[in-house]
Amino acid sequence: MSSAGFDKEKKVAQLEAKISDLENQIRNKDELNKKNEELLQTANAQRATLEENNANYKKQVEKLEKKIQEA
Repeated sequence: MSSAGFDKEKKVAQLEAKISDLENQIRNKDELNKKNEELLQTANAQRATLEENNANYKKQVEKLEKKIQEA
């Protein structure tokens, strides 16, 4: 094999390795994005629950304040 052919083969191998590394980076970032989306959904669900609980506590406080005023 000529020197030029060997250099081309070497370059192809380097580019294939680089492509493989980039594909791995994309997969890792996709996984990270998926995990972040799941965390965001969980946080939003927790926030909704906390807001609902807060509204219920406010209603309870209003009822108790009304009972105190009536007493």
